[in-house]
Amino acid sequence: MWKGTLDTLQNCPYLSGETKNAITEFIQKNDMKTLPCGKYPLNDTDFVNVVSVQTKESDGVFEAHKKYVDVFYMITGDERVDYSETVDEMTKDYVEADDYFLCTAKNIDSTYSREKEFCVLDTEELHKPSVCIEQPTQIKKAIFKICKNPTK
Repeated sequence: MWKGTLDTLQNCPYLSGETKNAITEFIQKNDMKTLPCGKYPLNDTDFVNVVSVQTKESDGVFEAHKKYVDVFYMITGDERVDYSETVDEMTKDYVEADDYFLCTAKNIDSTYSREKEFCVLDTEELHKPSVCIEQPTQIKKAIFKICKNPTK
């Protein structure tokens, strides 16, 4: 897991320079607060989902991906992101078409994402985003889906 801001995104070890530039350009070219929710292409393999969701208490179910790195960018609101590298028990086997599996986790850490902050989770890094910090609240965020191995 890596955290930062637009000013420090170039330091993220999980992303190529080209990808960092594409994310930066997308954010700078769009008024993120008024950008409608939906799916937007970045290039031939990468895209961004802009979503508005309500944070909630953790249900203990984590997700992970094999193909895509998740880059969360908080547009409005705050969330807690729980993460781990240790699977406790699989709850849903890998779904290749949607690139995810679900599980419970051991050795859980948490971080907080605030407005204009990034939280980057590498492939197979277990994560539970959109967890409320104190009480449920509405948030808007961009979820950049970055293909780790586009030639495979």
